[in-house]
Amino acid sequence: MNLLPRLTACLSLLCLFACSSTPPAPPVAPAPPAAPAPQPEPIPEPVVVIEKPVVVEPAKPAEVHKPRPVPNIVGTWEGEWEVDEYGFTGRAVLVIDKVDGKTVSGKSLMYDTPYGNLNETFVAATFEGNKLSVKHRKNVSYILTLTDRASRLAGPFSYSAALGTITGKIAVARK
Repeated sequence: MNLLPRLTACLSLLCLFACSSTPPAPPVAPAPPAAPAPQPEPIPEPVVVIEKPVVVEPAKPAEVHKPRPVPNIVGTWEGEWEVDEYGFTGRAVLVIDKVDGKTVSGKSLMYDTPYGNLNETFVAATFEGNKLSVKHRKNVSYILTLTDRASRLAGPFSYSAALGTITGKIAVARK
């Protein structure tokens, strides 16, 4: 017995039954027409502007600032020291031996102090701009300003001692 013709007939009936029992699909409305694509902005034509020629002056060279000449402070300076608080005054002499860059070497002599006459070598001394800064071994320091057309040095000094700090003034002129 040949099953193939029977199987084919069953499948055909099954397919026919299935197709007849499914209701037809409702009609689909057509899709609305698509909106037109936006058009790109037109590219404007380049505008050529013709201006009057500009005359450019050649640059002036930068002004070179020459450093101020360093005043020559080498030599002997004489004057006075004073401590107003105690009424002490005395003769002051600065001997400046050498200025090398900013470094100064020399000594100071202070006469008639309560401790006698003092002769002290500069431990650390500099001259920068118009200021002479000096330190001595015995806690004495002073900053003197060069004034009067480089002919006078004057300024405050301080001396730190066991009893406190004593302050005063020194003023000397070129000898």
